[in-house]
Amino acid sequence: MDDSLITPLNKGVDHFNYTEGACPGPAPEGEVLVPETQSRYEDEDQDDAEVTRQIGLYSGYMKTLEDWSQSHDTNFYASHRPLFAVACDGDHMNVLDWTMQQSLGPHTLDRVSAAIAGHMHWFEALSFENQGLPAQIVVGNAGTDLIKNYVNQETLPTIELRVGVDDAYTARVEAGITASVYGYSVMTRGANGYNIVAYGYNEASSQLEPFYDFSVPSGPRVPKEPCVPCGKRHRRKTLFASLPCCP
Repeated sequence: MDDSLITPLNKGVDHFNYTEGACPGPAPEGEVLVPETQSRYEDEDQDDAEVTRQIGLYSGYMKTLEDWSQSHDTNFYASHRPLFAVACDGDHMNVLDWTMQQSLGPHTLDRVSAAIAGHMHWFEALSFENQGLPAQIVVGNAGTDLIKNYVNQETLPTIELRVGVDDAYTARVEAGITASVYGYSVMTRGANGYNIVAYGYNEASSQLEPFYDFSVPSGPRVPKEPCVPCGKRHRRKTLFASLPCCP
């Protein structure tokens, strides 16, 4: 998806941030960290009417994505901006990208297994417990200056994302990484899904070496609820009483 029309936040804070030190601090024991999503309506440099127009535009694109995804069990969403990547603004954590998240319908991503993006100049990968959200992969670590990696890696498994309209998309991070290292990633199809291996340049050996790998299971990520044709439902009420009619 081409999301180049979206106006950056705070002159680009969603793209670069050279915060010194690790961010965020650890979550209190037994609690989760919930990154903030910066609303573009709250940025004084944004035009509210233009923000509304952009959300309307991308809502249409997302509906097309949802329609197209029905023909395959496993689908990948590719865009410049990430849907669910985390980053820091000062000493607190944010999740990108608000405009894209606000454009999602309640079932847009049911059959999307992973979202692949760039925009942020580093490597990032997030997978979620019980595939509560599509895996987010950011491969922005080749051919340009890199963002300094300021994210406290120990905090990633304590993060819970709550994004979209009325926090419609919520999931706990199962595993993740952010890495400021030049390289690329290779995705290989297997019997039960896809394996992604990230390669980075090792200055000591002058070699590209693997530094992170994870798997994306085959879809559908969210199985369709069982249903029956409405005519059969009425003829056999006892058997199908608890099932909805198929559309």
